[in-house]
Amino acid sequence: SRRGCHRSLVPGIRSPVPPLPLRSFAALLCCDSSCIHVQTIACMLAAATHQTCLPTFSQCDTSIDGPGCCAPHRCFKQSPWYSQCGPACPEDATWECHNTPSVAMILARWGNWPNWTPVLIHTLAANHDFDFLLVSDVHPDVHMPANVRFVNCTFKELLRRCQDRLGARLPAISAPSGDTFRSGVSSEKVNDLKPMFGELFAEELAGYTWWGHMQEDVLLGNLSLFAPRHLLETSDVISPYLFPLNASGVLMMYRNTPTITTLWRRSAAASTVLSTSTYQVFDEWWGP
Repeated sequence: SRRGCHRSLVPGIRSPVPPLPLRSFAALLCCDSSCIHVQTIACMLAAATHQTCLPTFSQCDTSIDGPGCCAPHRCFKQSPWYSQCGPACPEDATWECHNTPSVAMILARWGNWPNWTPVLIHTLAANHDFDFLLVSDVHPDVHMPANVRFVNCTFKELLRRCQDRLGARLPAISAPSGDTFRSGVSSEKVNDLKPMFGELFAEELAGYTWWGHMQEDVLLGNLSLFAPRHLLETSDVISPYLFPLNASGVLMMYRNTPTITTLWRRSAAASTVLSTSTYQVFDEWWGP
């Protein structure tokens, strides 16, 4: 098959590969891929304070080595020879942004949100080409940007979906009382379900060509460098790790098709995972 599992890198994700050079690391952390020559902190501050590195509608460069920064806007590409800074995708259908595959990333958390949530939401908002679904029983006390949506889901509703859609035999999905869960970020058992989110939240993901999951303790840089357009068009699964470490509970992406969304069912451990109350590390490469 011409498709396959590819990997890329995102700062903050634990990886067995050597650290990225500072130049690449700055590009990934920057508010726009073309901020490569601007110090990371300076670029993030420019986005936070709405300072513009280049004037609106000025020429920019969408490549990783581009000289200009569009913060707080984006660099939109029309052809290999022309791109421009702007607050939104131009209306003309000839611009590349009209044909980009759609991706929805799920962040699932139950209980109160951490105190860094405003920074987290800021990094999600900066990734205009991606949508983010915050699945939880508590609405975070922050302003929701256009590409971030809250999905209200209690533990009871999650258990019902697991039983009805996955055939789970779990008696309950629960978390200890208080704001701190056993795993530090969410109920441990929920992590086992991450590869199954495509089926559990099929209605919420309808219409997207890709779906993925990520943790709320990851502050994103430019996600388009992790999942560039050519990978979204030619791959079925995108992992941050090198082969054969093809699974990460921190961040993964899957093509939203029945064949790929149900890949987890091919595991010999799937039945055990859905009938055992304890965390089986099903979302990580070192799990079953």
